[in-house]
Amino acid sequence: MALKPNFREEYVKLLKEFVLTIKKSNRYEAVCEKYNELKKEIEQALAEMNSVCSEAELLIDKATCAPKAGVPAMIGDDEALNGMVQEFGALCAEKEEFAAIGWDDDLMNHISNVLAIAAYENMEKEIIAEFGRDKGQKIIYEEKKKGAELEKELGGKILIDSVERMEALFRKKHLFPAAGDIDTSKEDNLDEGHLTIVNDMGEPLRFEVWSQLHYKGELYIELELMEEMKTPKMNYYKVLSPAELLLVEDEDAIKELDKARDALEVAIQRKKLGYDS
Repeated sequence: MALKPNFREEYVKLLKEFVLTIKKSNRYEAVCEKYNELKKEIEQALAEMNSVCSEAELLIDKATCAPKAGVPAMIGDDEALNGMVQEFGALCAEKEEFAAIGWDDDLMNHISNVLAIAAYENMEKEIIAEFGRDKGQKIIYEEKKKGAELEKELGGKILIDSVERMEALFRKKHLFPAAGDIDTSKEDNLDEGHLTIVNDMGEPLRFEVWSQLHYKGELYIELELMEEMKTPKMNYYKVLSPAELLLVEDEDAIKELDKARDALEVAIQRKKLGYDS
C-alpha cells in the first residue's frame, strides 16, 4: 500500500504518541509501586495499633478517593499515618484515572506500550518498502529526531537511543578502503589483520579483519569495528570494489554468511588436522 503524501507528519505523530504513552506508562508503574508500598505500611500500622480496620482500602471512599469521615476515629491523631492515608487516597484517585482508559492492570499497560511501538515500527517498514533501505533510513532518521526532541523534554531516552544508533549506522555503512587494503584475488580465508578505513563522511575508522568470503558470486569481508559506537561491532561488508565496501544489513544474508564462515572454519580445522589431506 502506497504511503500518503503526508506520511512524514503521520510518522512523527505516531512517534509522539509513543513518547506520551511511555511517559504515562512510567507514571502508572510509579503510582502502582507507591500504592502497594503505602498499602503495606498502612496495614502494618493498623495492625500495630489494633485498629478495628485492618485493610488500607477500607479507609478510602471509593466514590471520592478521599479518606472516609470515620478515619480519624479509627487511626487517632497519628500525624504520619494520617499523612500516609491522605497520600494513599491521592494514589487511589490516579489509579482510577488510569482505569478509565483501560489500564486496570499491568497487562493492559503493557499491551498499550506494545501497540504504540508496533504502530511506528510498522510505518518504518512501509517507508523502507516504499523508498528502499538507504533513502528510507534517512527519512526515518530525519523524522525520528523530531520525536526524540519531545522525548528529551519529557525525560525519556528510547527514541534518543534509536537516533544515536542510526547515526552510528550511517558512520559505518559505506566505507572506502585505501589502495591495497582489500585483495579481491584471495581465496576465502580467516586471516586476521588491522585496517583503518575512511567512511563517506571522510572519517577514519579502525577495524579488525576476521574473514573474507564468497557468497552467491559476491565477495564479502567480515570486520570488527574498534571504535566505541551504539552499534554492533561485528559486521559483514559487501566488496563492491577494492576501494568500496557496503554494510550488509539483510538479516537473512547475515545468517547465511555466518553459516559460510562457520563452514570455512571447520574446513580449515579439518585440513590442519590432516582429515582432508
